[in-house]
Amino acid sequence: MTPDAYIPYIVVHPEWRRAGIARFMLYFLVQQAIPRRDVTLHVSVSNDAMLLYQQFGFKPEQYLVNFYDKYMSDEVLQRDPRAKDAFFLRLRS
Repeated sequence: MTPDAYIPYIVVHPEWRRAGIARFMLYFLVQQAIPRRDVTLHVSVSNDAMLLYQQFGFKPEQYLVNFYDKYMSDEVLQRDPRAKDAFFLRLRS
Protein backbone atom coordinates (compact mmCIF):
# COMPACT_ATOMS: atom_id res chain seq x y z
CA MET A 1 0.00 0.00 0.00
CA THR A 2 1.30 3.45 -0.85
CA PRO A 3 1.62 6.18 1.80
CA ASP A 4 -1.63 7.74 0.55
CA ALA A 5 -3.49 4.43 1.20
CA TYR A 6 -3.71 3.33 -2.44
CA ILE A 7 -3.48 -0.42 -3.05
CA PRO A 8 -1.70 -0.89 -6.40
CA TYR A 9 -2.39 -4.64 -6.57
CA ILE A 10 -3.09 -7.79 -4.62
CA VAL A 11 -1.85 -10.97 -6.25
CA VAL A 12 -2.26 -14.57 -5.14
CA HIS A 13 -0.56 -17.45 -6.92
CA PRO A 14 -3.16 -19.40 -8.96
CA GLU A 15 -2.62 -22.57 -6.93
CA TRP A 16 -3.45 -20.70 -3.70
CA ARG A 17 -6.54 -18.82 -4.87
CA ARG A 18 -9.82 -19.33 -2.98
CA ALA A 19 -7.86 -20.05 0.21
CA GLY A 20 -8.63 -16.70 1.88
CA ILE A 21 -5.17 -15.22 1.32
CA ALA A 22 -6.38 -12.13 -0.56
CA ARG A 23 -9.06 -11.57 2.10
CA PHE A 24 -6.41 -11.71 4.83
CA MET A 25 -4.06 -9.36 2.95
CA LEU A 26 -6.87 -6.87 2.27
CA TYR A 27 -7.99 -7.00 5.91
CA PHE A 28 -4.43 -6.27 7.06
CA LEU A 29 -4.02 -3.37 4.62
CA VAL A 30 -7.35 -1.81 5.56
CA GLN A 31 -6.48 -2.06 9.27
CA GLN A 32 -3.20 -0.25 8.61
CA ALA A 33 -4.93 2.68 6.91
CA ILE A 34 -8.04 3.22 9.03
CA PRO A 35 -8.83 5.55 10.73
CA ARG A 36 -6.19 7.73 9.14
CA ARG A 37 -7.50 7.87 5.59
CA ASP A 38 -9.65 6.40 2.85
CA VAL A 39 -8.30 3.32 1.07
CA THR A 40 -8.48 3.33 -2.74
CA LEU A 41 -7.71 0.93 -5.57
CA HIS A 42 -8.48 0.10 -9.18
CA VAL A 43 -9.95 -3.20 -10.32
CA SER A 44 -10.69 -4.51 -13.79
CA VAL A 45 -14.42 -4.68 -14.49
CA SER A 46 -14.03 -8.37 -15.32
CA ASN A 47 -12.10 -9.27 -12.15
CA ASP A 48 -13.96 -11.47 -9.66
CA ALA A 49 -12.13 -9.65 -6.85
CA MET A 50 -14.75 -6.90 -7.16
CA LEU A 51 -16.98 -9.08 -4.96
CA LEU A 52 -14.32 -9.24 -2.26
CA TYR A 53 -13.81 -5.47 -2.33
CA GLN A 54 -17.54 -4.86 -2.04
CA GLN A 55 -17.73 -7.22 0.96
CA PHE A 56 -15.18 -4.97 2.66
CA GLY A 57 -17.30 -1.91 1.89
CA PHE A 58 -15.44 -0.49 -1.10
CA LYS A 59 -17.72 1.57 -3.35
CA PRO A 60 -17.15 2.32 -7.04
CA GLU A 61 -16.59 6.01 -7.70
CA GLN A 62 -15.50 6.04 -11.31
CA TYR A 63 -15.59 3.86 -14.42
CA LEU A 64 -12.39 4.19 -16.45
CA VAL A 65 -12.35 3.08 -20.08
CA ASN A 66 -9.07 1.52 -21.28
CA PHE A 67 -7.38 1.92 -17.88
CA TYR A 68 -5.48 -1.38 -18.25
CA ASP A 69 -5.10 -1.17 -22.03
CA LYS A 70 -1.29 -1.23 -21.93
CA TYR A 71 -1.12 -3.98 -19.31
CA MET A 72 -3.50 -6.64 -20.63
CA SER A 73 -2.23 -9.24 -23.09
CA ASP A 74 -3.96 -9.68 -26.43
CA GLU A 75 -5.00 -13.16 -25.28
CA VAL A 76 -6.85 -11.75 -22.27
CA LEU A 77 -8.45 -8.99 -24.31
CA GLN A 78 -9.65 -11.48 -26.94
CA ARG A 79 -11.40 -13.49 -24.21
CA ASP A 80 -12.85 -10.42 -22.51
CA PRO A 81 -12.53 -7.02 -24.23
CA ARG A 82 -13.90 -5.31 -21.12
CA ALA A 83 -10.88 -6.46 -19.07
CA LYS A 84 -9.05 -3.24 -19.98
CA ASP A 85 -11.72 -1.11 -18.30
CA ALA A 86 -11.58 -0.49 -14.55
CA PHE A 87 -13.50 0.74 -11.57
CA PHE A 88 -11.90 3.16 -9.15
CA LEU A 89 -12.99 2.03 -5.69
CA ARG A 90 -12.88 3.79 -2.33
CA LEU A 91 -13.32 2.57 1.22
CA ARG A 92 -14.11 5.56 3.38
CA SER A 93 -12.48 5.70 6.80
